[in-house]
Amino acid sequence: MNTNTLAKGLVAGLVGVAAMTAAEKIEQLFTRRPNSYIPAHTAERLFGLPHRPDEERLWLNWAMHWGQGILLGVARAAMAEQGLRGPVGSFMYMNLRLLNDQTLENATGAGAPHGPGR
Repeated sequence: MNTNTLAKGLVAGLVGVAAMTAAEKIEQLFTRRPNSYIPAHTAERLFGLPHRPDEERLWLNWAMHWGQGILLGVARAAMAEQGLRGPVGSFMYMNLRLLNDQTLENATGAGAPHGPGR
């Protein structure tokens, strides 16, 4: 992968996670759903960090949420570089994005139904 693809991927990941976060915040205005701290719970367990109350996890939550989105943008750029573009590439990337989240959350127990951290 060349540096141009890497840069495009990082920028696209940043824009993508910003758009997803904005849409989520708008949804929360209507549904009154509280913020999720699953990204922070996942990071704590993944990196062996000490458990902290959600009120103390904001920066860790943001780092995990934004970090995953930005880094996975590089994967999407690499896919496009190899010709996986348009609806097929987007569908494959959507599955990769969900697979990444669900694998990390379930492997650490952070996202398991009725598991620790919920």
